[in-house]
Amino acid sequence: MEDKTLIKRRASLKAKLTLFESYLQTVESCDSLSRLQINELNVRLSKIEEIYTDFDSIQCDIENSTEIPDEQYKEREAFETKYFRVIARARDLLAPAAEPAGSDHSQTGSCCTALEGH
Repeated sequence: MEDKTLIKRRASLKAKLTLFESYLQTVESCDSLSRLQINELNVRLSKIEEIYTDFDSIQCDIENSTEIPDEQYKEREAFETKYFRVIARARDLLAPAAEPAGSDHSQTGSCCTALEGH
């Protein structure tokens, strides 16, 4: 595959990660999450987790096609740092929902109105 095409595909994956991070910032601003919001976050998280394999494949192709891959290694490092940080934040938000009933965490949903339109 041509380098330009690979770079465009990589950019698309990076954009998806950025969109998920923006969504996550909105969710993190909530006091607590409703059951619906928890379910939505679970679905979005499972979809974003799928992009890593695609990114790795595309990035390997880009790295292997260049004479001096140092700049591409920096691209990989930046993506992976952001990816794993965002995944960890999302899982951290979901952790209280996985706790047994009767815990101190409320799941009734007292969230900001910014999420209600999603």
